[in-house]
Amino acid sequence: MDLKIVFKYVLSILVFMLCLTVFAEQLSIITSEAGPIEWSQNTILLLALIAWLAVTIRQRKTGSGSFSFVFSGFFSILSYGVLGRELSWLEVLGVSEHIAEIIELASIIFAVLILTLLAYIWFKDTDSYKKSLADWFKTSAFFYLLFALFFVLVGDVFEKKLIPVHEYRLYEEMAELTGYIFLLVAALCEWPLRFLQRKE
Repeated sequence: MDLKIVFKYVLSILVFMLCLTVFAEQLSIITSEAGPIEWSQNTILLLALIAWLAVTIRQRKTGSGSFSFVFSGFFSILSYGVLGRELSWLEVLGVSEHIAEIIELASIIFAVLILTLLAYIWFKDTDSYKKSLADWFKTSAFFYLLFALFFVLVGDVFEKKLIPVHEYRLYEEMAELTGYIFLLVAALCEWPLRFLQRKE
């Protein structure tokens, strides 16, 4: 992992999102659930879900990658959960509240089962899981995910109005969008390995 490259991409994303935030503020972009920012979040989360699932499947099948498929599996579930929450479990798409509650419950049960399975796979070999954890901390994906967590937390700060600003809703949504972009970028870190393997 080259930290200079990581921080170059981080800085590029932050500058882009800062400019986008200023642009959105000047145009008074709608921040409702039907607004462009929310749908941008949903699109990024869907892409992140697909990317993490693809990484998980490839790592599981080939054993390749810079970290264990257990981690990519976890972030696949996380992406699914966050996307479901953002879509109110499809309620924003017109699904009835009752059906949305059923989808949410089924998703929670499914997530718990998958996470339990991943935990079992990870912990069944003590030496292996310790090594996989050490390897994980050295990856670019880990650093991008730290930024993802940070910006999602920043979004929560604005949502709870802990920082008294007029456009708190816009800043909340843009911070969350930035976090979701880092979540997607973290998954995409694994794709260059795939291309290198194809050339060999």
